[in-house]
Amino acid sequence: MFLRDPAFPYVSVRSAHVLGGGRAEFTGRLAHYVGRIGAGLPVDVHEHPYPTSFIHHREIAEFLAWAVAGGFTGPVNASSDGALTVTRLCELIAARAGRPPRYRTVPRGQEASPFSFDRPYALDNSRAARLGFAFTLTEDWLPEVVDEAIDQAVDGAIDRTIDQAIGGAIGSAASGAVGEPPSTR
Repeated sequence: MFLRDPAFPYVSVRSAHVLGGGRAEFTGRLAHYVGRIGAGLPVDVHEHPYPTSFIHHREIAEFLAWAVAGGFTGPVNASSDGALTVTRLCELIAARAGRPPRYRTVPRGQEASPFSFDRPYALDNSRAARLGFAFTLTEDWLPEVVDEAIDQAVDGAIDRTIDQAIGGAIGSAASGAVGEPPSTR
C-alpha cells in the first residue's frame, strides 16, 4: 500500500551485497571464501551458479548520499557494474591468495557457499545509471577488498597464536609448572 499511494515522496534503495572495510566487513561471507581458498579447502557451489551483484562499502555510502539529494522518487537498485558468479569470485580471490580454487558441487536443493545461487540474483542498476549515478566495476575494486580480507585473516591467525601462547603460559604458571625442573612436574 505504501508504494502504490504514498503519503509523501520517498526513495527506496535495494543494495547489492556490500563488501569491503576490513574489520568493518562484519558478515564473514568474504572471509569464508578467503579462508577456504587460502587453506586449500573446496568451496561448495551449485552445479550452474548464477551471477550476483556486489557493491563496495564506500560506493553504497556515496550512492545513499546521492539518492537523498537526487530529486527523484521510487525504488532504485544500487550495485557495481559486473555481476559475478561464485566461481568467478573464487578465481579473483585465488589470484590474490596465490592458491587455485577448489570446488565441490552440491546436490540440487542443498545449501552452498554464501554467494552461490541456483537462481538469478543480479541487480539491474540501469535506473540509477539513467538518473546519473556512475557505478564502478566490481572487478576494479575487488582486489583491494580481497587483500583487506586476507590481511584480516592473517592478523586474526597471529592474534589467535599469541592468545594461545599467552593462555598456555598463564595456564602453566597457574598450575605451578613454569620455572620448575621437569622432574618435579
